[in-house]
Amino acid sequence: MTGPKRIVIALGGNALMSPGGVQSIKEEQSKLSTVATRIATMAKEKGMQLVITHGNGTQVGDELIKNIVANQKLTPMPLALMTAETQASIGSIAEMSLNSKCETSSRKFATVVTHVVVKKSDKSFNNPTKPIGPAFTAGQIKAFDVAKKYHYSKFGNKYRITVPSPRPVNVVETPIIKRLLNHTNVICCGGGGIPVSVSSGSYSFEDAVIDKDYTSSLIAREIGANMLVILTDVDYVYEDFPRNKIPIKSAKASEIMKSIDKFAEGSIGPKIEACAEFAASGAGIGVIGSLEKLDRVMRLESGTVITK
Repeated sequence: MTGPKRIVIALGGNALMSPGGVQSIKEEQSKLSTVATRIATMAKEKGMQLVITHGNGTQVGDELIKNIVANQKLTPMPLALMTAETQASIGSIAEMSLNSKCETSSRKFATVVTHVVVKKSDKSFNNPTKPIGPAFTAGQIKAFDVAKKYHYSKFGNKYRITVPSPRPVNVVETPIIKRLLNHTNVICCGGGGIPVSVSSGSYSFEDAVIDKDYTSSLIAREIGANMLVILTDVDYVYEDFPRNKIPIKSAKASEIMKSIDKFAEGSIGPKIEACAEFAASGAGIGVIGSLEKLDRVMRLESGTVITK
């Protein structure tokens, strides 16, 4: 590979919280410290330019609950600005963790609060499907008055708030991110980006949460990345999951898109589609793999590799 190795790494929720763990700042710091050690090793490699994106489903859901509980005393905050808050808080923790591991490196990390344009006509605004935050009992929903203000879906015997999740169209800060990459690594597009629509040159916030995998694929294409790495808690994408659990070690973008309906829409499906869109563009390869095996994933020794 000639020129800089420009790589986008998308961190899933498991990077920020242990399975079954208690959501807290201390928990996030602990998890990100472990992740930072692995990423910092890569950052020290000559010619490496890294863009780190991350999810915020749990955190933005927590912010929404705070707004519901405090609605008698405080003016409710738009959902878009809850994403802005979580971008800043998670980005701050990630930046400090990464820079502490890159103390001797000339290339540090900088966090960019990132806005992402969506279309007001996106069908998801009339069909909210993205779950955020904790699960409620029916009694809790009634107590919080959630049913009158939000959509929700049943998960087992509980319910989660579901919000619109429109497709990202473009990242507003892409030119800034590209310039920054000449000097430093970047943390951006947290939680899929702060959703905004644009009309006659003016931006408006939209109440939605964008899928971070689709935005990661978009920013990877917009900055000319060579590789998109989506990290999760499984080693591979699996066929016939969970019965036979056949690992897909490599696939062509066009072929895997033919069977995209076989994969879970709310979990692994967006990751596959995001990597396939990136690979199909001719920009580079997409990889879906385990956060715990980041070193092997980067060497293409583990994870599902999607090519054009």
